[in-house]
Formats: sequence, C-alpha cells, structure tokens
Amino acid sequence: MRDDPIQVDPGAVRRGAAALADTGDRLADGLRTRPGLTVEAPGWHAATALHDLAAAMHAHLGGLGGEALDTGARLRAAAGEYEAADDRAARRTRALR
Repeated sequence: MRDDPIQVDPGAVRRGAAALADTGDRLADGLRTRPGLTVEAPGWHAATALHDLAAAMHAHLGGLGGEALDTGARLRAAAGEYEAADDRAARRTRALR
C-alpha cells in the first residue's frame, strides 16, 4: 500500500454539495407542492392501492430529499474543515521559519 497524500479541492466539494442540495430541494419540496399522482377512481378496486402507493412514493422521495440536503450540508462543512486544516498547517509551517 502506498501512502500517497490525498488532494481535496474545497471548491469542487462545495459545487458538489450545491448540486446535491438542489436535487434534495427538488425531491423534498417539489413533491409537497404537487397533489397526489393518482386520480379519483370510484368503484375501481385498484384506486386505494394506487393512492397508497403514491403516498408511499411521496414519503420515500421526500425522505431521500432530506437525506440529500443533509449530505450536502455535511459536504459543505467538510470543505470548510479541509480549508481550516490547510490554514493550520500553513501557520505551523510559517512558525518553523
């Protein structure tokens, strides 16, 4: 195993976080503003099952949207932590001169 240093581009991490947050917003908020995906179908036995399926899909996709938003926030925080670690290392290096 090699011990190559890792390289992190905080700007790229933030761009990825923003894209993930955008997707999360569309999943979480986009579905809340839309009515159910099924139409009323009195007398059809499948109507209740389709309604329940649509409700479950809304709930699941909304949950995925929330997770995407949370992951985006964690990525933004990680980018900040990488920059802070780089700043600390730079200060320590300057102090050695």
